[in-house]
Amino acid sequence: MSAIDPTKISAIFRALAIKASDQARLQESKKETELKSSPLSRAININRERDKEKLKKNLKQQLTKLKKVDGEYEKKASNLVVKEILLWEFGDDFIAHPLFNLISQNISEKLLSKKNAQVHFHKFLDDLISE
Repeated sequence: MSAIDPTKISAIFRALAIKASDQARLQESKKETELKSSPLSRAININRERDKEKLKKNLKQQLTKLKKVDGEYEKKASNLVVKEILLWEFGDDFIAHPLFNLISQNISEKLLSKKNAQVHFHKFLDDLISE
């Protein structure tokens, strides 16, 4: 059996201690993240951050930009509004869902499928941009 150098053993123990403390910090960080991302805390954070004026301002900016750039304004505006409202209402986690685009597109299509709703929606868009 070979002789074990005490300085190497000390270095190994120090390295293991550092690694263990790093893992403990990482686990503690994960616990904090899980607590912050729990449905209840997310709902609380969303309620704090939801500001109707901020939503209105974001919609106005994006719709104005879309109207200047895109020839299909009428078609794309409804989807843009639905996406912004869903994002505002449910937060960033919702937008990351794989079906988010499909859901927002379906809502937008349903909104525009009824003539009465379509008229009110376009009036809303016009009022929003003209303010």
